[in-house]
Amino acid sequence: MNFSHLTYVVTVAKAGSISRACKELLVSQPYLSGVIKNVEDELGIQIFQRTSTGVALTEAGEAFMQSSERILSEWQILQSLRESSGDRLKIVSYYSYFFLRCFLNMRTAGGSLSQDSFKEMPLVDCFRALSSEKANLGLVCYADIYADYYHKMAASYQCRMETLFPSVAPQVMMRPGHPLSIQSRVTVPELLQYPMVCYKDAAPLLKRLGIGQHPDLLLVTDRGTYLEAMENGDYISINSIIIDKAYSNQRFSFVPLEGSPFGFEFSYAVRDRYRMNGRERKFLRLVRSMEKKALEKEK
Repeated sequence: MNFSHLTYVVTVAKAGSISRACKELLVSQPYLSGVIKNVEDELGIQIFQRTSTGVALTEAGEAFMQSSERILSEWQILQSLRESSGDRLKIVSYYSYFFLRCFLNMRTAGGSLSQDSFKEMPLVDCFRALSSEKANLGLVCYADIYADYYHKMAASYQCRMETLFPSVAPQVMMRPGHPLSIQSRVTVPELLQYPMVCYKDAAPLLKRLGIGQHPDLLLVTDRGTYLEAMENGDYISINSIIIDKAYSNQRFSFVPLEGSPFGFEFSYAVRDRYRMNGRERKFLRLVRSMEKKALEKEK
């Protein structure tokens, strides 16, 4: 049992519901239920009992709650003594303009510290950075058909992932004025008619689409080359995009890919026992808010 576990249990008690507490804590219900069970097993008491509207504290739970609140109050005082850099954002992200835009929006709104950092890298490197404590929050996206694979990969680095947005439809990305940009849909065979640029670790997705042997494929490892290829040529790419039309019209065009066997899942990742600070939670709320606004603009 640690301070995070105490916080989780106190949050459930105040919410009166595990599902409502999950939304506040940004964790899954199975994970939170498991934390509660582990705490109860460790102490040998039952903290909650089920009710028709959620959960309620038992007599032993009431005593646990009082002690926990005292402990957490003292801990918060100690936490407040840390330097402001203790709440810095140390984010690693898979290559995603949406995640980068969320980070920049937070800085623009005045919610940044000079020590904040945002670094893009391949998925496996995101988990390595979290595991080695070079970063505290990871932002990742991957094909939903490979979700189990990436959850196991995260676990192998003592990390866990929580879904932000499931099954985002893939889009074909290109410069405005590209021959495909005027279409309402792009089919898989049409992808073979134009040069394609992708990040290096996206190659398995092309095989899944049946175009692994694309005749003109450019594999890159950095955002600059990726965008340069599309802005100054007829290159296209498959992207997991959450973005409003205003940006699309300014710099790139996005056309839905027809017949894709997968969607993209957006998640965040942290170390198994890491307790997110207030600014990290605020940032994730911003991420969810920006996704909601983008979807509303699409309607």
